[in-house]
Amino acid sequence: MFLIFLPFFFPLLNGEIAFRINEKLSTDPEFFEQWKDLISIQDRQMGDHNEDHFHFSSLLDQLRTCPSIRTLSDGVHNLRVNDVAIYADLGHLSTYCNHNLTRLNNGDLDSCGHHSSSSSLPTLDKMFRVFNPNLTVINVHRKNGESFVNQVKAITERIQEIQGYEDKWKIIFMLPNIQDGEASETGQAAIEVLQGIEYLNDNLPKKTFIIVLKSSGKGIWKDASHAHSACLTLLDRWKKYVDHNSEEVWDQVNVIVEKNFQNQHFTVEILPLLNEGALAQLPNGSDLSSLGYDCAHWSERGLSLLHESIWTSMLSSLSMRSKEYRPVHFSPKCPEPRCPFVRTSSNSAVCLWSKIEDDQFPMAPQIIAVAILSVSALLCFVLVIFLCLRKDKGQLKKEKAFGSNFSSIKFIDDDA
Repeated sequence: MFLIFLPFFFPLLNGEIAFRINEKLSTDPEFFEQWKDLISIQDRQMGDHNEDHFHFSSLLDQLRTCPSIRTLSDGVHNLRVNDVAIYADLGHLSTYCNHNLTRLNNGDLDSCGHHSSSSSLPTLDKMFRVFNPNLTVINVHRKNGESFVNQVKAITERIQEIQGYEDKWKIIFMLPNIQDGEASETGQAAIEVLQGIEYLNDNLPKKTFIIVLKSSGKGIWKDASHAHSACLTLLDRWKKYVDHNSEEVWDQVNVIVEKNFQNQHFTVEILPLLNEGALAQLPNGSDLSSLGYDCAHWSERGLSLLHESIWTSMLSSLSMRSKEYRPVHFSPKCPEPRCPFVRTSSNSAVCLWSKIEDDQFPMAPQIIAVAILSVSALLCFVLVIFLCLRKDKGQLKKEKAFGSNFSSIKFIDDDA
């Protein structure tokens, strides 16, 4: 079967990833059998997730039941999901691999470069569109070998083509994996992300909110390597990259971001979702259905599950953000009534906001404030009058008592 399979690969190369896997499949019969087993397991596990259809079909409907929120203030710490007008994402964890067992068996390897907007499953762009139907989604095709910073530049150019982009809220998701960097101290993924943030700050300094998925956690891909020998082989080439993707460097990036890229018009939030991530577990082993055939990218299902968790994380206060991602279903989260914004370190600490109950009364907060001040002033006035009257009454009693009691009268009579 190995020899029959070979001819299909050479004319059907879809990018660098497909080429490398094809090369391995065409030269290593043992790996060929392992990989065939891997994609068969993934296909079977996808079919076993019977709850997927109901969950994915109802998720966006559940978000449509979230209450509408009006606010009168502006600024990055008061950004609602329905304020977002432009959406973009980039990085190797922002795309997915198509899984078609027949085509894979025929040697038609997918590029694993499909954007979330092309998915039939719920993804972040579709979730934002529930709250703003006029959302503009920016997709930039990643070229083979293109650096992360160049992807940022391409997205920036596309955004700047939009009329009035300066006055529209832009949300950009940076979802890097180790493939987005180099196996070196100065070229690792975290450094690439920092350079991308700096470029965006220089070129899109107004109304820009960046969410970064920190990718120093190795749990998911470590689990994949342990779960199947084909994944172990596929991920082996990234070992040096893993060594140059340390938690310490990401911590330094976080400090630099907090000091230099946080203001009322531009901010960055780094999500720790993958810090202690792991594959979901099934009764018979790890669930590999969330990964693509290359074990490095997501499957379409896996990308949707990740986006669900990112949505929940970005609407949660810093102390409530999960660090233990598992590719499983979660109920979609509505913005919190007490603080219905994309959360930042500032509005997670103190969220000073009053809900406007009725759009017909936009001056309601001011009216309430004036009423409270008026009542306070009235109470102070009443208190002052009460104290004054009490003082006068005390003085009158004291003057009446002077020389007018019975003892004083008796003393005068005795002298007479």
